Amino acid sequence: MGLARSLVAKDPIHLAETFLRTLMKAPGVAIDRDEFLKTELGKYYAPDVVRRMVASTPSVAGADPRIIDAIARKAINREVNRASAMSFVAGVPGGLAMLGTVPADITQYYAHVLRIEQKLAYLYGWRSFFNGPSDGPVDDETLGRLVLLLGVATGVANANKVVAESAAVVVEKGLQQALQANVATRNALESVVEGILRQIGMELSRRGLGDSAAKVVPLLSGVVSGGLTYATFKPCARRLQNHLRTLPQARGYVEPLLTVASYGASR
Repeated sequence: MGLARSLVAKDPIHLAETFLRTLMKAPGVAIDRDEFLKTELGKYYAPDVVRRMVASTPSVAGADPRIIDAIARKAINREVNRASAMSFVAGVPGGLAMLGTVPADITQYYAHVLRIEQKLAYLYGWRSFFNGPSDGPVDDETLGRLVLLLGVATGVANANKVVAESAAVVVEKGLQQALQANVATRNALESVVEGILRQIGMELSRRGLGDSAAKVVPLLSGVVSGGLTYATFKPCARRLQNHLRTLPQARGYVEPLLTVASYGASR
């Protein structure tokens, strides 16, 4: 059985996990939080201020929300402008063959969504998605967080709600109670993550791996022919920005507990 056919045969959640984990290994998809913040905030603040912002978060260290919004808009525009460049298809360690079975439009779309969601999260108070080197393995917790934000960006039902509720629990109850309360919200978080992964996997099977000539962008918010365009990518990025800027950590509170490490192929 060929690689493409064997991937189609997999459970859609497993297929989506494999695709996203492989894509995260592509050069340039994982964003180094500290370097990104240093570069962008350094255009507006003195080095000592930037160091404090990186060590904590921009909002905790007193960043002007208007500046953060401006940096976010510029980051979105840069990703939109770069999205048509074939910059993430080749050079995927151990995974080039798999991505070769997926249309370039799909690969490009997800590469840039993953990039922009990391950048926006870091600007609005989230810590690094990676506990170790960004080129290390993508663990379940990291993948779950990335998938949740992808769901927010692409308008998946309940993604906004579970992210916001998880953030509110920490602010309202404090960290210790939140750790206990998080057990009650974990099932909802994992259900949404599984749903998003299933949609991705089913669309990859039906449109990507099933028809190597298909061009489907974006997968979760509608079928658009002709490749990745300004009209499809930018609204997703702006949707995510608008949600992240309303969360407590964007105002200097602790990052929400998104414990979503058990789902799909990990079971």
